[in-house]
Amino acid sequence: MVNLYTEELKNHACIEGKAMASQSMSHISEPNQTSDQQPTKDRSCSMVYSLASQVSMQYSFTNTQSTPLELWLALPPTLPMQQHVRIEGMTPDPVQIQHDDLNLNRLAFFHLDSQETLQFTIRALLYNADYQPSSLDTNITLSEAERAFFLRSSRLIQVSGEVRAEARRIVGDADTHLEQVRRLYLHLIKHFHYQWPPDDRGSEAMRQRHRGDCGQYSFLYAAWCRSLGIPCRVLIGSWVRGHMQAHVWNEVYIDGSGWVPLDSSVHQTALRVPILADIDWRLQRLEKQFGRLAGNRLAFSIDPDIPLYPPYKQNNVSEKIQRLRIGGEDLAWGFESLDGAAPYLQPIYLRMTEPEGIKSSDVLGQWHFKDMLSYRFLTWVMYLAFAVGVLGTTLNLLGIQSLGIITPVAWVLANLVYIHRSGLRWWKLALLGLFAFELVMGILRLIME
Repeated sequence: MVNLYTEELKNHACIEGKAMASQSMSHISEPNQTSDQQPTKDRSCSMVYSLASQVSMQYSFTNTQSTPLELWLALPPTLPMQQHVRIEGMTPDPVQIQHDDLNLNRLAFFHLDSQETLQFTIRALLYNADYQPSSLDTNITLSEAERAFFLRSSRLIQVSGEVRAEARRIVGDADTHLEQVRRLYLHLIKHFHYQWPPDDRGSEAMRQRHRGDCGQYSFLYAAWCRSLGIPCRVLIGSWVRGHMQAHVWNEVYIDGSGWVPLDSSVHQTALRVPILADIDWRLQRLEKQFGRLAGNRLAFSIDPDIPLYPPYKQNNVSEKIQRLRIGGEDLAWGFESLDGAAPYLQPIYLRMTEPEGIKSSDVLGQWHFKDMLSYRFLTWVMYLAFAVGVLGTTLNLLGIQSLGIITPVAWVLANLVYIHRSGLRWWKLALLGLFAFELVMGILRLIME
């Protein structure tokens, strides 16, 4: 059994409060427990980070094959929005741990026998990010090697003359990198639509079909930015709520500010009528969301197309194995690699030999985040209010007026908690208005009686 720790971030980011500096690598205390952790803003920096929460994630993967397999695991990196990441109770021990050339991703390599289980717990402190371009810091720089890496073209993030021409058309007369990335962000949200699962994975498929999941949004955004000479990276990870809520988002590099986070896929709308869609985006305060991200996610790895160490040995893959479209090509996930690279690590990639009866848990494993007490309390309040609302509405339909005004009160409460949890959208506002109207009418009836 091993415990693994990340190195503390050496970055010129502004951190609200002293929590990051005061935590030791071997112990994580509850956030906001002491007076020295209260926020003290430093307005001289563009990126400001405030402590959001401490999270715990349990992960397990069982080799269900009758033969051994090889497994590559991405160890979550230290980033401005995730600090003091540690992995506890890992069994079995990895055969080796390898850094990539730029020390961006750490890969643990395992041999797992039949029915052997890999398991561990991840703990981390997560931070909210807020871009406040009040001033620039010339000390924030990106090495030439990193800049070249995050400008490269790859299988899933394809940079070409056609992509560059499209990106230039979108940014128009914007003459700064900051305004260019902002216009690309808004264009992607307003002209592309969410679809899961996507028909093909990669920036080109998204660019041509105008629909895809969070990964597709992130790949295309990175391709556009890179085509204009703006470093952009893709973070592959998970929401920190519940069971296997995989997610992908971006960070774009602005000189003098550092890595600015953004998440375009969460702002997609199902409304196709432009006026109604604009109303939905106004409710989301879309213009103010650029560079502002909540600390409610954990990145497993940075960027797709990750070279695997030790090298991935190609299998002779049967034609009967189901394949996925990755970067315009068919890939037998878990049986083949992309020229020795994993398409992405969320958080594992495998080399298996048996094609029969493969389920998602057989290739991804399973992870689960333990919610904080306050979050669990609000969840139970929401579920209880929802149950009371359903019961009251059902009784009303049966002609039994037993709960009276309690029914609309429950519906309003359930909707308010849900909006607090997941943000304001047009349909949530419509439901809230409907139940609020019913509540007001109920109060008026009581007064008149």
